[in-house]
Amino acid sequence: MTSSTKGAIIGGCLGIVLMLVMIESNVEATGLWLVLWPSAMFGSIHGQGGGIFCLVVGSIEVGLQFLAYAALGWMVGAVVRIARKEG
Repeated sequence: MTSSTKGAIIGGCLGIVLMLVMIESNVEATGLWLVLWPSAMFGSIHGQGGGIFCLVVGSIEVGLQFLAYAALGWMVGAVVRIARKEG
């Protein structure tokens, strides 16, 4: 497994953990939420929707959070891989 793939997996998992920590700690700083959890804006559209709608919106939030942090982790892994080749 390449360092890019490892970075993507680790980054995505860290994104999910960060999301869960923010939910449990009840952070009220809206700007902080949007920086660390950009997919949270999808949750604000559901309002008083039904159960299945909330499940779909929640799944989109979790998936986008994982993908955003996986992309960051992939880039870090790519830099590490390039640095190892040159060093």
